[in-house]
Amino acid sequence: MNDDTIISLTFADHAIEHHHLIEIESTNSYLQETAGQNQIDRLVSANLQKHGRGRLGRTWHSPPGVNIYASLLYHHKFGPQALSSLPLVVSVALKDAIEQVCNFAATIKWPNDILADKRKLGGVLCEIANANAVIIGFGINVNMEPCHFPSEIENTASSIYIETGHLFNRNLLLSSIIQNLYQLFKMISDGQLALKKWRQYSSTIGKKVTIVLDGEKKTGRAVDIDDWGRLRIENQAGDIITVIAGDIIH
Repeated sequence: MNDDTIISLTFADHAIEHHHLIEIESTNSYLQETAGQNQIDRLVSANLQKHGRGRLGRTWHSPPGVNIYASLLYHHKFGPQALSSLPLVVSVALKDAIEQVCNFAATIKWPNDILADKRKLGGVLCEIANANAVIIGFGINVNMEPCHFPSEIENTASSIYIETGHLFNRNLLLSSIIQNLYQLFKMISDGQLALKKWRQYSSTIGKKVTIVLDGEKKTGRAVDIDDWGRLRIENQAGDIITVIAGDIIH
C-alpha cells in the first residue's frame, strides 16, 4: 500500500474507508478529531506513530515501518454491556489474525494484552467517540528486532519476528484483523457469547494473580470474567472480588 492514501474496502459486507498515513501523532487522536464528519466507518493506519497511547495513560513505542499502528472508527448499536466487554473482544480478533497469518499461537492476558509467553506483542485501547461510535485502537509488534526496543521494555516486550524468525506482511495481517473484528461485531449484535473465545485464549483464568486496588495489593486466583468483561478473583477467604480495570501480575 502506498503512503498517505484513502481507499474503500469491504469487510463482512460492511464498507469502510481506509486512510493510510506516512506518520501521525496518534491514530486514536486522529479519529477523535474527525469522528463527526460522516457516518462511515473509518480505519486509520500509519507507518510511524509519534505519540502512541496505551491503556492507563501509557505511551506505546512506535518505531517506523515495522509494526501495525491502527484505529477503527466503528458506528455501533451496542448496549453498555457490549461496550464494556469490547476491548476483550478486540483482543480475540488480534489473536486470531496472528494465528491465521503468522501461524503463531499468542495468548491473551486480561484484559487485552497479546502475549508471547509473558512478553507483550500487542494491545488495545478503546475510546468513546460519540453516542453512536467507538474508536478501537490497537498496536502489534510485527517485524521489530531486539535493537528496536528501548531498554525499559526490552525484557517485557517481543515481536512476531523475534518469536518466529520470519518477517510478515503487515497489510495482510491488518486486513485479517479487520475481517475478524466485523465477524465478532456480528456475534455481539446477535447476542452470541463473543467472550467464549476470550476465555479459551486467556493466559489469566486459573492463575494466581496480584492486582493493586485502591493502593493496596490483593492476591487471589482468577476464576473467570463476567459478561461485562470484568475479572473475577477469588481471594484466600473465598470471597469473589470483581475488577473493572487495572494491571495484574501472574
